[in-house]
Amino acid sequence: RVDYLDDENGPFYSPVWEGAAVVVRVNRKHPFFDGVYGTLLQTESGAQAKEAVDLLLITLGREELRTKNSETREFYRAQRVERWSPFLASGLRTLAREFPAPEAEDEVAA
Repeated sequence: RVDYLDDENGPFYSPVWEGAAVVVRVNRKHPFFDGVYGTLLQTESGAQAKEAVDLLLITLGREELRTKNSETREFYRAQRVERWSPFLASGLRTLAREFPAPEAEDEVAA
């Protein structure tokens, strides 16, 4: 299942066990939420894409949590926190500049 958290300096998602279930917490304060995830929540046509993103995040989180080797588990955590999340934030900021939101385009035209 997917849940949400608000962590200004956190990674774009964090996996946790809740009993036997994997829960992926999507960070609403990471640029991933506004640039990708949140936009999928805004439209009915984004529902299938949102479910696909959920599945991808649950898959990644599940494998990170199920890894028995502590070094491998730390590798996944470090990649998610220190590599993937900063790279994704940077890339999404670049995309936002290249593809401004429709209301920003309207303001420029006015």
